[in-house]
Amino acid sequence: MGCMAWYYNAGQGVYYWTEGYTLSATQFANKVSQMLGKSVTAGDVSAAMRQSDIDSMNRRASTLIYVS
Repeated sequence: MGCMAWYYNAGQGVYYWTEGYTLSATQFANKVSQMLGKSVTAGDVSAAMRQSDIDSMNRRASTLIYVS
């Protein structure tokens, strides 16, 4: 079973995310790196394996930024 979503906590309630089937962890990290202008690796991103993981991220986030 693959992950449902990848997400990156940029701090202060800002999360970058994408669906797991859209990008690999490495592709997602590369795109977030470009957006932030700093290095983000696949090891820095988290996987949401269940809907409850996504719901938890949504509750913590004040800003969600979709990466495609």
